[in-house]
Amino acid sequence: MYILGVVKIQKTASTTTTGMGGMNTSRRGHRGMGGPDWGWGTTQSHTVINEINYIEGRLVVEMFDVEENKLIWQAVGSKRISEDPKKREKGIPNKVRAFMKTYPVKPIKDKK
Repeated sequence: MYILGVVKIQKTASTTTTGMGGMNTSRRGHRGMGGPDWGWGTTQSHTVINEINYIEGRLVVEMFDVEENKLIWQAVGSKRISEDPKKREKGIPNKVRAFMKTYPVKPIKDKK
């Protein structure tokens, strides 16, 4: 079992546009494109780009056949790692338990 951490960047962008062209409803003789009662106004837009840095953790559990030195099973999971160390530590056993439910070999129960 091993854990990898990779720094990732999430980027989002949003654009807002205000203003528009069209009919001059003020009737003040606006002389725009199309005559005195029709004109194109100004349009403004701005784009905001946000970047969020985070760490994505990857948990890998592997089973090997030691006699043949061959990988026989692997489970990999990844998610954004919490800033809180207690939450990070709590999540690992839960993920391993979930992995082991998919392991193809039934565990041998001890006979006492």
